[in-house]
Amino acid sequence: MQKNTLNQTQAAASNRPLRDQQANFSVVFLLQIINSTKEPIFVKDRQHRWVLLNDACCNFLGHHREELIGKSDYDFFPKAEADTFWERDEVVFTTGITNENEEYFTNALGVVHLICTKKSLFEDETGNKFLICSIQDITKYQQVEAELRSSRQLLQLVMDNIPQAIFWKDRNSVYLGCNQKFALVAGVGASENIVGKTDYELAWQREEAEWYQECDRRIMESQTPEYGLIETQLQADGRQRWVETNRILLHDHGGNIIGILGNFADITIRKEAELALQELNDQLEERVEERTAELRRAITRLEQEIIERQAALRQRTLVENQLRSSQQLLQLVMDNIPQLILWKDRSLNFLGCNRNFARIAGVNSPEDIVGLSDYDLPWTKEESDWYRECDRRVIESGIPELHIIETQHRSDGKQYWSDVNKIPLRDAHGNVVGILGTFEDITERKRTEEALTQSETKLQRLSANVPGMLYKLIQQADGSRSFPYVSSGSYELCGLTPEEIIADAKSIILLIHPDERPGFELSLAMSARNLQPCLWEGQMILSNGCSKWVQSASRPEKQADGSIIWDGLMMDISRSKQAEEALQQAYVQLETRVQERTQELALSNAALQAEIGERQQAEAELRASQQILALLIQQTPVAVIEWNTQFEVQAWNPAAERIFGYSSSEVLGCHFEFLVPEGAKEQVKEVTADLLRQQGGTLSVNLNLTKDNRTITCEWYNSPLIADSGEVIGVASMVLDITARKQAETQLKQQAEDLATAIQELQQTQMQLIQSEKMSGLGQLVAGVAHEINNPVNFIYGNLDYANNYIQDLVRLVKLYQQNYSGTLPQIQELAADIDLEFLIEDLPKLLKSMKIGAERIRQIVVSLRTFSRMDEADMKAVNIHEGIDSTLMILEHRIKATPTRCTIQVIKEYGNLPLVHCYAGQLNQVFMNILANAIDALEESVVNKKITDQPQIYICTQLVKPNQVTIRIADNGTGIPEEVQPRLFDPFFTTKPIGKGTGMGLSISYQIIAQKHGGSLECISQPGNGAEFIITIPLSQK
Repeated sequence: MQKNTLNQTQAAASNRPLRDQQANFSVVFLLQIINSTKEPIFVKDRQHRWVLLNDACCNFLGHHREELIGKSDYDFFPKAEADTFWERDEVVFTTGITNENEEYFTNALGVVHLICTKKSLFEDETGNKFLICSIQDITKYQQVEAELRSSRQLLQLVMDNIPQAIFWKDRNSVYLGCNQKFALVAGVGASENIVGKTDYELAWQREEAEWYQECDRRIMESQTPEYGLIETQLQADGRQRWVETNRILLHDHGGNIIGILGNFADITIRKEAELALQELNDQLEERVEERTAELRRAITRLEQEIIERQAALRQRTLVENQLRSSQQLLQLVMDNIPQLILWKDRSLNFLGCNRNFARIAGVNSPEDIVGLSDYDLPWTKEESDWYRECDRRVIESGIPELHIIETQHRSDGKQYWSDVNKIPLRDAHGNVVGILGTFEDITERKRTEEALTQSETKLQRLSANVPGMLYKLIQQADGSRSFPYVSSGSYELCGLTPEEIIADAKSIILLIHPDERPGFELSLAMSARNLQPCLWEGQMILSNGCSKWVQSASRPEKQADGSIIWDGLMMDISRSKQAEEALQQAYVQLETRVQERTQELALSNAALQAEIGERQQAEAELRASQQILALLIQQTPVAVIEWNTQFEVQAWNPAAERIFGYSSSEVLGCHFEFLVPEGAKEQVKEVTADLLRQQGGTLSVNLNLTKDNRTITCEWYNSPLIADSGEVIGVASMVLDITARKQAETQLKQQAEDLATAIQELQQTQMQLIQSEKMSGLGQLVAGVAHEINNPVNFIYGNLDYANNYIQDLVRLVKLYQQNYSGTLPQIQELAADIDLEFLIEDLPKLLKSMKIGAERIRQIVVSLRTFSRMDEADMKAVNIHEGIDSTLMILEHRIKATPTRCTIQVIKEYGNLPLVHCYAGQLNQVFMNILANAIDALEESVVNKKITDQPQIYICTQLVKPNQVTIRIADNGTGIPEEVQPRLFDPFFTTKPIGKGTGMGLSISYQIIAQKHGGSLECISQPGNGAEFIITIPLSQK
């Protein structure tokens, strides 16, 4: 067999004595360079046999150089792969054209790699042809592409779950993408179908498409985003909807405009509500005209009644009795209304209230509150000051204040939220004589709104394009405040950059209107005190003098150092406030017109009223009260039902018909059981019996049946009707259908839980990817370092034998000179004495032996580094578990050795007779590294804190517990793990180490590697003071 010239050179260079290598220095230098490169390189002769391979190629193929030289592909690879390699090599030999291909390759361990090869032809001076090939493993790049696709799918999933419709276009207004919400509206089905289309190809009308194109051009030319644009849109289902659109410019990393990002929200319901409100205003105008006509007719009737006064006097006694009965009924209605009602004089002293307000205020009956002030009730001084300030403002301005959201304290000390309306009371001349207030307990609604705000805040963190300002506010224990984080929306909201607000927290607080600032401080103080969410809205005066209404919602969290952190969102609500002000003005104008007409009628009837007298006025008031009561019962959205003592229906208003589906004629005289589900009838009977025995009302939430056999959830307020004699003559019930609210609350809670779970999984996946990339980079670094150390060590180790032979020859030569030339020259004798020739001859072999031992030690370290560097391998293979443990201990040896604060950690190994285990070797090495490093940390902490006096030890035991399972036990004799910590040991991000010394992901990732990747188990057994033991159990092979 003809030998290759390069192979001859390589063999000669490795065997020739050192004194002859100088003549071929350039060839050796070339071989050293080839062996130093990380890319596998090989050379084949014309018979397709390997004649030269570098170290990287031998490692990649998984065979020694001596096994490969002179062999072909058919000796090592499957026939199908070998045929492919042979055919492509032959093309290069015959054509001389350099060839690059991607091929699949199976190494000695059976692992398949995707490789990129570059093959070229080389012909030496004698005409021999050789094929030179370099290999690049691109398996990892393929995996990175798969991970990139997965990340894109996750991003698209997040976009599709955002409730707003989102799209983005290029500079030519051609769609580049959208979320699923926009795709459904545009009628393209799936989001990927939008790519490449224009507005003219979607479900819009041509006029709409031209308008959208014009908006895109306007933004491009002005380079100014547009927010809150109200427009109509014809959707794919043919419905015309109102939408509120935002458009901003997209920039690349260089700041160049590359397109437009837009989103819109369906505001059709809001627009319809505005139109309905306008229609309601028109109806109210008509009702005022009707009431005026009714009053004129009433004047005519009153004149007729003067004539018939003599006849009416005979019935006064009967009327007085009816009056007392009606007043009692009116008081019963007031006491049974679920809202809280009160009225005060101009001095802000209470004139009266209903029974619900008396119970909240801590007084026994409504009569007991007369003459008291807010300071006499269980409110705090700050709350009393605030209520009186609001009352005084309404009395002085004469303008009612509606739907004021504020907090109050009950007599039992509990705090609740109220929706407050305050209306000035006027006498017949239009003078304000007091104030009327109504309160509705909206604590449950506020809690629901706060939960919704929290969910929306978490969702808004996923997108930087949400309008408004996200912020994090910290209030220290000494009262100082700072903003560690402010989103970029702050500049658009209040004209301040995030840097300005972070540098000076007072800069944004000083923008709050001076009249609004106390309310803001009070809201923040109450939130800090009870750790409840802080919801505030008010005006801000910007630096340019403009006024803007904003709303802030945040949730507090108290820290261990006493400080409080609010995570919140502040938004511009100027438009909604403008709408409210417009509605308020319209209400005031309407109220003024009604008052003017009432005054005119009052003046014209003054003489008539004087003649009627006090009793006639009482009769008129009685009839007015009866009319108001009747209208209230007929028009209220709350079902009002009257029962007799046998709980048979006596009265049934329209709201009850609407809620339960039965008409009044169908249910009059019927027993209550027709509304109660079968399983709850006995319980309801007990409740009704108790109701007849007590004096006060009851509030409960029950399941009820409708006429169409639906089950609904209702809120009931039941109160007994008591005659003057004290006898219970019936029961009044007020019912509100809360089915939709209960369903919304359930759905909201579920969405909040799903969102929290998704965020936690996203954070955990992100940390795992970071940890995986970090360990992969570490594996590549370790492999590279081991390879670079191996080459010079092999060179040194290979030449030690030559050096030893040469030294022995020189020593024999010196001794021979000493024997045959005893009378040497004085200069030689002097030099021999100076260098201590006898000691040199004796110590030189020992020195070489020490160098050889050191080189062998370095080679062992290189082997351990190579074993540990397999952690970035993604394939499962059969490996020796003991080698992985030993390589990990070798890497951690610098931490095991003695330090100034402790002695050497003793490692006790009891290895069982284990077969090869099929596993992810690199990931399993990572588990060993995490557990052993934690054990060393625990031992060092125990020694420093003088909690152990014995020698620190780590015990490692392996055994085959079942025919198909392997157990690895790693234990230490430290102080152990506290019992309260053990349940959270494998939780993501949980750590007991100081900040900066641990991420809390080591044991969590180890648990996932063992449990999910290998189908095994990882458990910890520890008792405080007796150390800790981690038990790893994995199967021998993976199915």
